Amino acid sequence: MIAVFNDHLVDGAGWGDYKAVLQLCHSPEWQRWARHDGEQQKRGDFAEHIEDSLPDIVEPDGAEVLEIAQTLHGTEKASFRDAQRLDNGAVSIKYDVDLEVKGGTNGTLDIPPALTLSLAVFEGEERRQINARMRYRNNGGHLTLGYKLDQADDIVREAIAGVAERLGEVFPRVYLGTPRSIDEDDE
Repeated sequence: MIAVFNDHLVDGAGWGDYKAVLQLCHSPEWQRWARHDGEQQKRGDFAEHIEDSLPDIVEPDGAEVLEIAQTLHGTEKASFRDAQRLDNGAVSIKYDVDLEVKGGTNGTLDIPPALTLSLAVFEGEERRQINARMRYRNNGGHLTLGYKLDQADDIVREAIAGVAERLGEVFPRVYLGTPRSIDEDDE
């Protein structure tokens, strides 16, 4: 965010020779979740991430998510069917893989399809609820876990628009973009 002082006056153009810059910084919790967005992690690494981020998890209960991450186990079943027609030589092959993953000491906890997080995008901003879709994979006999933040780019844009709106309540004109006088100074 850049404030240009001495910009345009009522009766003519100003010099635009003074400016103030507000540099928005992502909050630590946003950085922590965004760093691993879309990444598949080994069970232990994912459990550490969840443990470090427990206060950010609204739903399901963070302790339950941590227990799942710490005690994860799974079963993969594969089946295939092969058929060939003798009259025309047509071949049909069907291959199915079923991966069942559970958590908890008794194996009774299902991996939730999504997490609801409470995160502030920028330092000093209010927390907002953000959904993260859970993902798990069998990578060569090793289960990995991850998540995908729902529309992370849109959330950042909305947070910037919220800051711009609040600034607009204080300052007479707020524009999105780069002021012309700033472009000339930086060249």
